[in-house]
Amino acid sequence: MKLVRRVYMKINYKDKEHYFLERAYACECDGEIKVDQITKETFDKAVKEGKRVEIKAFEDTKRYIQNRVLNILENDRKCS
Repeated sequence: MKLVRRVYMKINYKDKEHYFLERAYACECDGEIKVDQITKETFDKAVKEGKRVEIKAFEDTKRYIQNRVLNILENDRKCS
């Protein structure tokens, strides 16, 4: 599969800022979207380099991103 989109996101959730990278892959017959947590430094670097960036409230993100963000944050909470 080929990487077709990469978006660095800052998402405000419960009065805190969280940073994520969304990567979309596609081929002729299939596609896949991955969302991973990144650091503030990685996000800031992406901004400086002029990469695609989105800053949104949690409620304004797409449903699959909301689900992934909640899973990541829940796993972080359990590990703390």
